[in-house]
Amino acid sequence: MQAIALDYQIDELLVEKTADEPEMLTRRTRKALEKLAKKQLPDISLRELRKEFQREVAGESSFDEIAYVADLRQQLERVQPVDDIQLIALAETRRAAIINQLTATNVLDPYANRNG
Repeated sequence: MQAIALDYQIDELLVEKTADEPEMLTRRTRKALEKLAKKQLPDISLRELRKEFQREVAGESSFDEIAYVADLRQQLERVQPVDDIQLIALAETRRAAIINQLTATNVLDPYANRNG
């Protein structure tokens, strides 16, 4: 649920960009994540985090943008709020899926235990 909430926020930020911009999706996603991180992860220094993903290869410095984006995304997912209503909805959806599967395979009587 936290990943879904973060995906929604990223999508909102990516929609703000025009379709004809030459930026690659990874770069645009990184920028969206950094924008969210500035608001939602105030104790994280993006500059210091970026340094962790700098690599020296044959005397040249390279930035592992994909790993950086994955790490930043993981940190943001952990701070996404999940309310009780979302948890209840998730539990109900799972309960219904289990009942549907069990009744479809004739393991459970479809009219037994429908209320709980």
